Amino acid sequence: MLTNKVHSAVNENTMTKDTIEPTMMAGSQITDPDNFDGQGEISACMSIRTSLSPIITWLKVFGFYYDNPLCADIARLSDANPKHSHAKHMEQWAHRSDINETGAAIAPRSSKSLGIYRVFTAVSSSLTKYSQFLHQSYCIIVSLLLVANFLKSLLLLFRGSGFGMSYRVVMVIWYSHTTLGSLALHYSCRKDNHFKLFFNQWVQQFNHPKAKALGFTPTTCRKWVLIVTSTAMAALLLNVVLVAVFTLVEEIPMSKYQKILICQPFPVTWWSLLLALITHMFNSAAWTLLSGFTVCLALVMATHFSRLKNLIRTSVEGSDIHFPANLPHLRLCHLRMCGVLDTLNHYFRLYLAVSMSSSIATSTFILYQIVAVRSDQWTLVGNVWWFLGTLLAVLATSISLSMLHEAAHSPLEELFSIDSAQADTAQTIQLQLFLHKLTGTTIGATVLDLVVVTKEVLLTVLGAFLTYFFLVMQFGI
Repeated sequence: MLTNKVHSAVNENTMTKDTIEPTMMAGSQITDPDNFDGQGEISACMSIRTSLSPIITWLKVFGFYYDNPLCADIARLSDANPKHSHAKHMEQWAHRSDINETGAAIAPRSSKSLGIYRVFTAVSSSLTKYSQFLHQSYCIIVSLLLVANFLKSLLLLFRGSGFGMSYRVVMVIWYSHTTLGSLALHYSCRKDNHFKLFFNQWVQQFNHPKAKALGFTPTTCRKWVLIVTSTAMAALLLNVVLVAVFTLVEEIPMSKYQKILICQPFPVTWWSLLLALITHMFNSAAWTLLSGFTVCLALVMATHFSRLKNLIRTSVEGSDIHFPANLPHLRLCHLRMCGVLDTLNHYFRLYLAVSMSSSIATSTFILYQIVAVRSDQWTLVGNVWWFLGTLLAVLATSISLSMLHEAAHSPLEELFSIDSAQADTAQTIQLQLFLHKLTGTTIGATVLDLVVVTKEVLLTVLGAFLTYFFLVMQFGI
């Protein structure tokens, strides 16, 4: 069921009438880069920013994400061509003569206008840098808070006498999951060759004249990103409410131990309880929002790979000579998209290593709690929710990334249908290069560059989960 939803997410965005641009046919003109007005950089950037803005906004609210800063990169790309420099336009605006509605010339603007603009720009730039500094400081404080919560959870292994060993292990693993996952995202925000390079490559890909001429333009996936974000926020709120109920409701048997758990090493007071619940909310946000962010990134990338496949199909079907003349340009577009994915994989490989390993361990010990440990109904409800939440998160992440893998390799079936009997040597070489890329390498997100996330990995994860579960049952931790 979940696979069908991800398929529909990709297909709906790829087959939408408003987003599919015409493929370049014979005789069509390629956009001249010298006549490009600079709007392509902004539109290409805003397409992915618009798609990801719901999940990124909440990540910023909880201090897991900050820009490094993208607006400066857009300005740098625009200023690379003096014709399109924003300052150049403003200088022309400040000195030119205008014509009003009646056709009468207006006196040239004085240099005072340009001076006012420069002062405004300087003030705005200073305020932007200051706000970015404040937000980065906030992100660092949140990271330190999560590290403190993880270190606090380690005390359970020595002082958690009210809890079984399996519960204490689960808490340590869960806190390590949320802490290391948030640190991986924070690290990717700081590194220039992670998210900053990813957004720059995205702009360059869709600003390329050949990509624009082929009709390979960016589209938004905001609808599905909103659905994923809403689901993640609902899971976050539910987890926070359940923890608050288990902690504050005295009638629940585990309330006494839960208060000690979240307040340690401080005494249990209303102030310490309130502070502990607030800090726990950040861990819950890292648990749900980071998984949602990974799913959103995978959906956006899979959508654009699928759109490229549709362009290849249209090119193959519309070719009268059985060999599409624009196949070399389509191959280069696919190659650049693979480069964008490789850059994004700098984050994927870190987060997936944390997420996959900790989710398997957490699910194993929680299922052991449900099956082998006698508990009251409230504890059972909490364990079932925790188990299902962890399982669904790893499934959603794995399935969306496996769909990305399939979308990246999807042009293969279209290439096999090309009749290369009449192709010359250069065309045959281009076709062989494209086929080699799709068959000789595995394209997709990886776990520490060791294994690519595919559908087969789902079986591996399931097998590892069952293996460790039966081991835990056998040893009776």
